[in-house]
Amino acid sequence: MKDIILWCNENEGFISAVLSIVTIILRGVAVFFRYKIGKMPYKKKMSVIPCYYSDEQKDIIQIMVVNYGVVPLVISTITIEDETGLTVGGVLSTKPIVIEPSKCFMEDVEITDENRIISNNAINLNNHIKICIWEYDDTKTCFKKGFPVG
Repeated sequence: MKDIILWCNENEGFISAVLSIVTIILRGVAVFFRYKIGKMPYKKKMSVIPCYYSDEQKDIIQIMVVNYGVVPLVISTITIEDETGLTVGGVLSTKPIVIEPSKCFMEDVEITDENRIISNNAINLNNHIKICIWEYDDTKTCFKKGFPVG
């Protein structure tokens, strides 16, 4: 043990160089992982599930927006259009609709289905309606397919 202590005292420049190299390597590893974590996919991912029903007085589409991304969604407006491009309903909110990751937002929207396009195709709304979601950063996402059938 005394020999090791004596050798370290006589070769302090070598020990300092080794410690500096180890510090530089560890710093490089830390920078690499910080870069990799910063590049993780923080994309917004959502899906929309509409459900049509009616009672004696009105036609309603229940909209469920699911956030399956890793960042919150901040929505300003949701609109529903029929296949002719006519807006038949929507959700306008005075304050933003915030949907946290792995959560959903559900809203009943009363629609004006004068052409009876939606009610005639209530079992399969794919390609018969378009649901558009505007986020607060003016990103517009529209859904026409992928709705449940039945």
